[in-house]
Amino acid sequence: MTQLRTTIIALALTVTATAAMAQRTATVEGVYRYLVEKNEPQNVAEAKAIEFAMVEALSKEFGTIINSTNYTESDGSKTSFKHVGLNEVKGEWIQDVMKPEINREIDPSTGLMTITARVKFKAREITNEAPPVEAHILRNGTTFRHEDDKFYSGDQVYLYFKAPVDGYLVVYEQGEGDYVYRLLPYSQSDLQSYKIEAEKEYVFFSTDPRHINKGENDRKIDEMIMGTDKFVEWDRFCVIFSPNEFVKASDEAGGEKSGEKLGTDFFKVILPNKLKKENFHKWLGRCRTRDKKMSYTPIDFRIYRRM
Repeated sequence: MTQLRTTIIALALTVTATAAMAQRTATVEGVYRYLVEKNEPQNVAEAKAIEFAMVEALSKEFGTIINSTNYTESDGSKTSFKHVGLNEVKGEWIQDVMKPEINREIDPSTGLMTITARVKFKAREITNEAPPVEAHILRNGTTFRHEDDKFYSGDQVYLYFKAPVDGYLVVYEQGEGDYVYRLLPYSQSDLQSYKIEAEKEYVFFSTDPRHINKGENDRKIDEMIMGTDKFVEWDRFCVIFSPNEFVKASDEAGGEKSGEKLGTDFFKVILPNKLKKENFHKWLGRCRTRDKKMSYTPIDFRIYRRM
């Protein structure tokens, strides 16, 4: 998971957010049976099964944006959604109606586990009225050549962000545990969301004078590093932007961990502010219901234990 050094941590990604204004809403349901790959962590496989079930539900209701590089057919009659992502469907999740149901079985033909996910949630049709944004994950550097989605314990990360219109930004990290962590606004900030100027290039979690914005103090900027005690950990960053001002989710201090070694130095680990995963998704659902111009961009990445 992400950890804080003297202030916080940072992330970035290559993504164009295309969430949008709703034309119609619906309650949708989907089921997907996923064959777990060899050595794949069960929690990762469950997350994939849930996402594919969501894709199937959204596709049935709103259709897909066909992309020849990742759109496949499984048996000539039913579409395989394994290679279609949430950004290839014409609808988007708003709020769960029920908690996703998971059923695990062993496939007798392969001896591998299969996971069946069933979902039911409120969704809306996507239009192109939400402003597209740029967000990039940078690893151990602040230029585009440092962009990456694989990190190792001790790596420092930064978030590049740019929007075509004025607006407001918050960023969260959702890992494998029960909590979601707020990365932006910074931990020592009293802001409810971060004010963004149109067409301005931001590099967050950097104390370089070129990246410090007017009114900020470098001692209050959270520097961010990655860390895990697992061989590999799967995490997701949630980048949320709107032209309309909104209030971040209510959270609490993340606390501290025992010191960790980075190279030859030891440093104190401070965790970002946190809230229960369930509460985060309830907050996000309410925000997106009220604000149809709010864009939500989930970005997945991996953290490896440094050997």
